[in-house]
Amino acid sequence: MAVCPDLTRHPGHLGPKLVTHKIQSSRKAGFPVLIKVFPIGLKPGTQAAAERIVEKFTPRGPQQEAGTLSFRVYRDPAKADYLLFVEHFADQAAYDAHTSSAAYDELIRGEFGALIAEWNEIDHELFVSA
Repeated sequence: MAVCPDLTRHPGHLGPKLVTHKIQSSRKAGFPVLIKVFPIGLKPGTQAAAERIVEKFTPRGPQQEAGTLSFRVYRDPAKADYLLFVEHFADQAAYDAHTSSAAYDELIRGEFGALIAEWNEIDHELFVSA
């Protein structure tokens, strides 16, 4: 686990408390999918505001992006001020397009980013699918 020292080099990153985890596996033929998992701790009392921003973002961003295969955001009913993003992309280029969109800049990097207390970015590659 390593803390990202320079956020300016990583346009997808939202704030100063980023920890990245890389899980590498051999890419299997037929499974060119990049999975991003983001456990996000929100500033106290911002759950409802964060959820409204995500609801605004989804139709303007992920639902319009050919390379975004799925975009799911989960809440934990037992844990306040927390969201878990699980996103599937066709490849790294699709993720890069996702994080460089105008909707992402405005709503996620901008409005949503202001509500984040801490977050992690965990990369996975699809290994088995049924």
